[in-house]
Amino acid sequence: MRRILLLAGLCVLAGCSGGESGGGSSGSSSSSGSSESGTSGKVSPTDAPKKEATEESSVPLQTTLDGKEMQVNQQYAAGERLAIPLLGVSFVVPPNCVAIYGSGGLAIVVRDISKEGLGLVLIQTGMSKPEARWLLQQPLDLSMLAQGVTLQPQGEIEESGDRLSRLFSNGYYCTRITSVVAPHSAAAFSYVVPETDRERGLKLVSEMADSAKFAQPKDADLRKQWLQGLQGKKLHVFKFKSGGMGSNSWSSETNREWHFGSDGSYVHSGRTTNSASVETRDGGGNPTASGGFAADNDNNHAGKWRIEFNLGGCVLILDSTQGNRRVHTLTFNGRVYLDGDETQISQSNLKS
Repeated sequence: MRRILLLAGLCVLAGCSGGESGGGSSGSSSSSGSSESGTSGKVSPTDAPKKEATEESSVPLQTTLDGKEMQVNQQYAAGERLAIPLLGVSFVVPPNCVAIYGSGGLAIVVRDISKEGLGLVLIQTGMSKPEARWLLQQPLDLSMLAQGVTLQPQGEIEESGDRLSRLFSNGYYCTRITSVVAPHSAAAFSYVVPETDRERGLKLVSEMADSAKFAQPKDADLRKQWLQGLQGKKLHVFKFKSGGMGSNSWSSETNREWHFGSDGSYVHSGRTTNSASVETRDGGGNPTASGGFAADNDNNHAGKWRIEFNLGGCVLILDSTQGNRRVHTLTFNGRVYLDGDETQISQSNLKS
């Protein structure tokens, strides 16, 4: 168990995001999702709730967020209040524990300094109670942290005001995920322990959730920059790969475009073309047969888009008219990168 949890902590600190989701799941807990052919980003099932399906939160907001402002790769001791002003959340590191956040990670890692276990704190702006409730209905997939570890939901979701909780277990490890949904952001707390130590894990989760305080996220300027930078624009990603040996060869070409409207609508078009050629020869090196194939895979969808923020940075959420949700990470380093892929940005001919 200790080996698995140490590996998990290292992965989170290194910014592991699990496969090709880039930002992982959008929300307060890890969730399942199937990758879509020819895309990066997580695709959620059709029953994922829309942002419009909101329930008003009564969690009080502080004028100024208490606590020490979180710094990357800095360790915080038990009893210290850790504040993340960008996301409008603070919480207290529980007794006998330390907390740390690694650059690019999706979670704050909390661990007991003398006993086995691993805690994860995930935070996102713009999370509604229906969205948090839906996430708690999905298996807790920790395979990105430790191969083969997935915890299944147990019992019913417990709701008390703006707090939603559910137990997860695979028979060996367990945790309770408690999500606190405030008016502008939500925080989810978990602490994975062996089943034999369940009560300690539940207590640590309760202590972190009870200590949570919220304020208006300080994301207004950053949100405005991303919105102004994308509205009426097109992002284009082009990727080409090829290889082969001797007379055998293959190639793969991907073209994807996202068009963003100022009205919150989007259009995506994508095509991946794969081709290969093969030639066989006899013992004398003479060609005996040859063949090949070519295939196109189109991926088009449209719907509503919005920008949110989590611990990893900017999150692009696409809710298609077919009911699927796709979640992507956006970064800027002289150019806009979507899920780590460099994009070309230009004026859209479809959206204004």
